[in-house]
Amino acid sequence: MKRRQRIAGQTGFALVELLVAVAVAGLAGSVLVGLVAFLDRNNAETTRRMREYEETLAVERVLRILLEGALPFVPGTSLRSGIVGDDQKLTVISMGPPILGLAQARPFTLRREARGSVSDLILVWVDEVGREQRELIAQDVVDFTFAYLPSTRASSAPLWKSWWRAEDGSLTAIRLALRFARAATSREVVIPIQADLPATCLRNPRQVGCIGEGVSR
Repeated sequence: MKRRQRIAGQTGFALVELLVAVAVAGLAGSVLVGLVAFLDRNNAETTRRMREYEETLAVERVLRILLEGALPFVPGTSLRSGIVGDDQKLTVISMGPPILGLAQARPFTLRREARGSVSDLILVWVDEVGREQRELIAQDVVDFTFAYLPSTRASSAPLWKSWWRAEDGSLTAIRLALRFARAATSREVVIPIQADLPATCLRNPRQVGCIGEGVSR
Protein backbone atom coordinates (compact mmCIF):
# COMPACT_ATOMS: atom_id res chain seq x y z
CA MET A 1 0.00 0.00 0.00
CA LYS A 2 2.80 2.39 0.95
CA ARG A 3 4.67 1.49 -2.23
CA ARG A 4 1.65 2.39 -4.35
CA GLN A 5 1.37 5.74 -2.58
CA ARG A 6 5.05 6.45 -3.25
CA ILE A 7 4.65 5.62 -6.94
CA ALA A 8 1.55 7.83 -7.20
CA GLY A 9 3.43 10.67 -5.49
CA GLN A 10 6.38 10.32 -7.84
CA THR A 11 4.04 10.29 -10.84
CA GLY A 12 2.33 13.44 -9.62
CA PHE A 13 5.67 15.15 -9.04
CA ALA A 14 6.87 14.21 -12.54
CA LEU A 15 3.67 15.63 -14.06
CA VAL A 16 4.16 18.94 -12.25
CA GLU A 17 7.74 19.10 -13.49
CA LEU A 18 6.56 18.42 -17.04
CA LEU A 19 3.93 21.18 -16.85
CA VAL A 20 6.48 23.63 -15.48
CA ALA A 21 8.93 22.71 -18.25
CA VAL A 22 6.27 23.18 -20.91
CA ALA A 23 5.33 26.59 -19.46
CA VAL A 24 8.97 27.69 -19.34
CA ALA A 25 9.55 26.48 -22.90
CA GLY A 26 6.48 28.36 -24.09
CA LEU A 27 7.62 31.54 -22.37
CA ALA A 28 11.13 31.20 -23.81
CA GLY A 29 9.65 30.58 -27.25
CA SER A 30 7.49 33.71 -27.10
CA VAL A 31 10.47 35.76 -25.93
CA LEU A 32 12.57 34.34 -28.76
CA VAL A 33 9.87 35.12 -31.34
CA GLY A 34 9.57 38.67 -30.00
CA LEU A 35 13.35 39.10 -30.12
CA VAL A 36 13.52 37.88 -33.72
CA ALA A 37 10.70 40.25 -34.72
CA PHE A 38 12.45 43.15 -32.99
CA LEU A 39 15.74 42.36 -34.76
CA ASP A 40 13.93 42.15 -38.10
CA ARG A 41 12.31 45.56 -37.54
CA ASN A 42 15.61 47.02 -36.41
CA ASN A 43 17.43 45.63 -39.45
CA ALA A 44 14.72 46.96 -41.77
CA GLU A 45 14.95 50.41 -40.15
CA THR A 46 18.75 50.40 -40.39
CA THR A 47 18.57 49.37 -44.05
CA ARG A 48 16.05 52.13 -44.78
CA ARG A 49 18.19 54.80 -43.12
CA MET A 50 21.31 53.63 -44.94
CA ARG A 51 19.47 53.75 -48.27
CA GLU A 52 18.23 57.28 -47.56
CA TYR A 53 21.74 58.36 -46.55
CA GLU A 54 23.29 56.85 -49.70
CA GLU A 55 20.65 58.41 -51.96
CA THR A 56 21.19 61.80 -50.32
CA LEU A 57 24.92 61.46 -51.05
CA ALA A 58 24.08 60.49 -54.63
CA VAL A 59 21.95 63.64 -55.03
CA GLU A 60 24.78 65.76 -53.64
CA ARG A 61 27.34 64.17 -55.99
CA VAL A 62 25.10 64.74 -59.02
CA LEU A 63 24.53 68.38 -58.08
CA ARG A 64 28.25 69.01 -57.56
CA ILE A 65 29.15 67.44 -60.91
CA LEU A 66 26.51 69.43 -62.77
CA LEU A 67 27.44 72.72 -61.12
CA GLU A 68 31.18 72.20 -61.60
CA GLY A 69 30.58 71.76 -65.32
CA ALA A 70 28.01 74.58 -65.64
CA LEU A 71 28.42 77.53 -67.98
CA PRO A 72 29.75 80.54 -66.03
CA PHE A 73 27.99 83.86 -65.63
CA VAL A 74 30.06 86.72 -67.08
CA PRO A 75 28.86 90.22 -66.08
CA GLY A 76 28.62 92.77 -68.90
CA THR A 77 28.37 90.14 -71.65
CA SER A 78 25.56 88.28 -73.37
CA LEU A 79 26.64 85.04 -71.70
CA ARG A 80 23.97 84.10 -69.20
CA SER A 81 24.09 81.85 -66.20
CA GLY A 82 23.79 78.17 -67.00
CA ILE A 83 21.53 77.69 -63.97
CA VAL A 84 17.76 78.08 -64.07
CA GLY A 85 15.19 76.71 -61.66
CA ASP A 86 12.40 77.01 -59.15
CA ASP A 87 11.63 75.25 -55.90
CA GLN A 88 10.67 71.98 -57.63
CA LYS A 89 13.05 71.76 -60.58
CA LEU A 90 16.63 72.72 -61.43
CA THR A 91 18.12 72.91 -64.93
CA VAL A 92 21.87 73.28 -65.39
CA ILE A 93 23.59 73.73 -68.77
CA SER A 94 26.60 71.55 -68.09
CA MET A 95 29.05 69.05 -69.50
CA GLY A 96 27.55 66.59 -67.05
CA PRO A 97 29.31 63.54 -65.59
CA PRO A 98 32.63 62.80 -67.35
CA ILE A 99 31.51 59.22 -67.98
CA LEU A 100 29.01 60.54 -70.56
CA GLY A 101 31.85 61.99 -72.67
CA LEU A 102 29.75 64.85 -74.04
CA ALA A 103 31.36 67.03 -76.71
CA GLN A 104 29.44 70.14 -75.63
CA ALA A 105 27.38 71.37 -72.70
CA ARG A 106 23.67 70.57 -72.67
CA PRO A 107 20.73 71.05 -70.27
CA PHE A 108 20.45 68.60 -67.37
CA THR A 109 17.23 68.80 -65.36
CA LEU A 110 16.84 67.46 -61.84
CA ARG A 111 13.16 67.15 -60.96
CA ARG A 112 10.63 65.13 -59.02
CA GLU A 113 8.10 62.82 -60.62
CA ALA A 114 5.05 61.65 -58.69
CA ARG A 115 4.55 57.95 -58.09
CA GLY A 116 1.39 57.52 -56.07
CA SER A 117 1.77 59.17 -52.68
CA VAL A 118 5.54 59.55 -53.07
CA SER A 119 7.89 60.93 -55.72
CA ASP A 120 11.13 59.94 -57.41
CA LEU A 121 14.02 62.31 -58.04
CA ILE A 122 14.99 62.01 -61.70
CA LEU A 123 17.89 63.42 -63.74
CA VAL A 124 16.85 64.05 -67.37
CA TRP A 125 19.00 65.06 -70.34
CA VAL A 126 19.22 64.59 -74.11
CA ASP A 127 22.17 62.59 -75.43
CA GLU A 128 24.36 63.23 -78.49
CA VAL A 129 21.87 61.62 -80.88
CA GLY A 130 18.83 63.45 -79.51
CA ARG A 131 17.40 60.73 -77.29
CA GLU A 132 16.04 61.61 -73.87
CA GLN A 133 17.89 59.87 -71.06
CA ARG A 134 16.60 59.43 -67.53
CA GLU A 135 18.42 58.37 -64.39
CA LEU A 136 16.77 57.59 -61.05
CA ILE A 137 18.69 59.41 -58.29
CA ALA A 138 16.42 58.97 -55.24
CA GLN A 139 13.05 57.35 -54.58
CA ASP A 140 10.22 57.47 -52.05
CA VAL A 141 10.54 61.23 -51.55
CA VAL A 142 7.58 63.14 -50.05
CA ASP A 143 9.08 66.62 -49.76
CA PHE A 144 11.56 68.19 -52.16
CA THR A 145 12.56 71.88 -52.34
CA PHE A 146 15.32 73.86 -54.06
CA ALA A 147 16.49 77.28 -52.86
CA TYR A 148 19.01 79.71 -54.37
CA LEU A 149 21.41 82.08 -52.62
CA PRO A 150 22.45 85.12 -54.75
CA SER A 151 25.99 86.43 -54.59
CA THR A 152 26.66 89.81 -53.00
CA ARG A 153 27.17 91.24 -56.50
CA ALA A 154 23.74 90.01 -57.60
CA SER A 155 21.80 91.27 -54.60
CA SER A 156 22.24 93.70 -51.74
CA ALA A 157 20.28 91.29 -49.54
CA PRO A 158 21.59 87.80 -50.35
CA LEU A 159 18.84 85.69 -48.83
CA TRP A 160 17.56 82.36 -50.09
CA LYS A 161 15.17 82.62 -53.06
CA SER A 162 12.69 80.02 -54.31
CA TRP A 163 13.56 80.55 -58.00
CA TRP A 164 16.46 81.57 -60.24
CA ARG A 165 16.56 82.91 -63.79
CA ALA A 166 19.40 82.90 -66.30
CA GLU A 167 19.68 86.70 -66.21
CA ASP A 168 19.74 86.96 -62.41
CA GLY A 169 23.51 86.85 -62.22
CA SER A 170 25.81 84.61 -60.24
CA LEU A 171 24.94 82.34 -57.35
CA THR A 172 26.66 81.78 -54.04
CA ALA A 173 25.03 78.41 -53.35
CA ILE A 174 22.11 76.09 -54.04
CA ARG A 175 20.25 74.29 -51.28
CA LEU A 176 18.14 71.16 -51.62
CA ALA A 177 15.93 69.88 -48.81
CA LEU A 178 14.35 66.47 -49.23
CA ARG A 179 12.38 64.22 -46.92
CA PHE A 180 11.87 60.54 -47.51
CA ALA A 181 8.54 58.80 -46.98
CA ARG A 182 9.25 57.24 -43.58
CA ALA A 183 11.66 59.88 -42.27
CA ALA A 184 10.62 62.27 -39.51
CA THR A 185 12.88 65.11 -40.66
CA SER A 186 14.26 66.47 -43.92
CA ARG A 187 17.80 65.98 -45.16
CA GLU A 188 19.55 69.09 -46.46
CA VAL A 189 22.24 69.47 -49.10
CA VAL A 190 24.03 72.82 -49.62
CA ILE A 191 26.33 73.15 -52.64
CA PRO A 192 28.65 76.22 -52.70
CA ILE A 193 29.15 77.69 -56.17
CA GLN A 194 31.10 80.94 -55.77
CA ALA A 195 31.57 81.23 -52.05
CA ASP A 196 34.31 81.40 -49.48
CA LEU A 197 31.92 81.23 -46.56
CA PRO A 198 31.39 78.90 -43.59
CA ALA A 199 28.76 76.22 -44.15
CA THR A 200 26.65 77.75 -41.35
CA CYS A 201 26.47 81.02 -43.30
CA LEU A 202 25.38 79.21 -46.45
CA ARG A 203 22.57 77.56 -44.51
CA ASN A 204 21.45 80.76 -42.79
CA PRO A 205 23.00 83.93 -44.25
CA ARG A 206 21.01 86.17 -41.88
CA GLN A 207 22.82 85.07 -38.75
CA VAL A 208 25.36 87.34 -37.08
CA GLY A 209 28.72 87.44 -38.84
CA CYS A 210 27.39 86.31 -42.23
CA ILE A 211 26.61 88.26 -45.40
CA GLY A 212 23.27 90.03 -45.42
CA GLU A 213 22.74 89.54 -41.69
CA GLY A 214 19.43 90.97 -40.53
CA VAL A 215 18.50 92.21 -44.01
CA SER A 216 15.27 91.20 -45.70
CA ARG A 217 13.42 92.56 -48.69
